[in-house]
Amino acid sequence: LDYFYTSPFYQRSGGPESLNERRRRGQKVEEASPGIEFVVVGANADAKEGRLETSIFVVQRLLRRAGESAVPQDVFYVLAGSVYKAPPIVDIFDGALCQTAMAASSILKKQLESFRYTAEEQPAAAQDARSTNPDWPS
Repeated sequence: LDYFYTSPFYQRSGGPESLNERRRRGQKVEEASPGIEFVVVGANADAKEGRLETSIFVVQRLLRRAGESAVPQDVFYVLAGSVYKAPPIVDIFDGALCQTAMAASSILKKQLESFRYTAEEQPAAAQDARSTNPDWPS
C-alpha cells in the first residue's frame, strides 16, 4: 500500500483521513473502528514475488461503520506501477445497454426500410406478372 499512498486516487478518496493514515502516524486503531480503509484484496504471483514490471495489485476502498460489516466503495488496480480506478459496475452495464440499444435501433431501421422497399415493389411486380402471363387470375 505504500506505493498506493502516493497516488492522487488516495488523496481524493479520503486517504488522509483514513484508518490507514492513522496507523501510519502511529495511532492505535481498533479492528471495529469506523472510517475509510484501503485494503489489498488481490495480487498476482509476480506482485507477491516483487517483480514490479509485471505486477498486478487490486486495492479496495472500504467504508467501515461501527457494528456493521465493511462496504466496498471503490476498486483500484495497480498495474506495473500505474494506479487505475475501476469504473463502477453500473457504468459498465449502462455502456453495454446503450450499445445494445443503438445496435437494435439500427437493425430495426434497416428492417423497416426493407419492408418499405418491398411494399413499393410488390404492386408493380404483380402488374408485370398479369401483363406477361395470360393465364394469371384476374
